[in-house]
Amino acid sequence: MLMKKIIILFYYAVAAKLPQPPFPLGVFGNWLRRILCQGIFLKCGKNIVVRQNVFFGSGCDIEIGDNSELGLNAYLNRDVKIGREVLMGQNVTILTTNHEFENPDIQIHYQGRRERKPVYIGDDAWIGANSIILPGITIGCGAIIGAGSVVTKDIPPFAVAVGNPARVIRQRGSRVFGSDHPVPRSNTADQATD
Repeated sequence: MLMKKIIILFYYAVAAKLPQPPFPLGVFGNWLRRILCQGIFLKCGKNIVVRQNVFFGSGCDIEIGDNSELGLNAYLNRDVKIGREVLMGQNVTILTTNHEFENPDIQIHYQGRRERKPVYIGDDAWIGANSIILPGITIGCGAIIGAGSVVTKDIPPFAVAVGNPARVIRQRGSRVFGSDHPVPRSNTADQATD
């Protein structure tokens, strides 16, 4: 437990601030962040990329699959499961909890927090820059979340979703194969890192 705390401290004090490619020491920065996250995350795949200034608290209950990346300045709460081959733009926020606010007679600050709800991101998803994913969301395999979107509902596999709130505007492959082409539905987010 003490060793994990030391690793987390070193990550935030030094490694998180190191540059990323193509800047000098960028390759070293990516390597060091990857090595440290292997000792921090609940599950950590091979060849992950953790960009500069990623915040994930203690990192407990975070799972990330092979060849996935956490984008520059990303913010992750606990209980996030990211599949394999996931791309993430800069400034993405993934939330798994929120404040209580229902009682107008009590200041929001004193109402506590809601129950934590995990977020699942399936294999081969792409989360665009500046997107926000709210608690309890599942993003299906192969889905794309457009830049600046606020995801308030589950996104099905191979869907392209944009906006605030994010809405599905089409399925991947529909422009290549036509709208009648069936979109593959293999690999659910729950199987993403198994």
